[in-house]
Amino acid sequence: MQLYFIGELTYSEIAKHEKVSYYQVEKTVKTIIQAVDEKMKENKEN
Repeated sequence: MQLYFIGELTYSEIAKHEKVSYYQVEKTVKTIIQAVDEKMKENKEN
């Protein structure tokens, strides 16, 4: 699944475009955001 600028497309539009479920899109986005947050924390600590 390609990354989108969240906000430009709603999850349901992404889901329709990628032929995946809304739930999968939401889960993927949350996972990405979580990973980014963790990286930011690591960078601040170092």
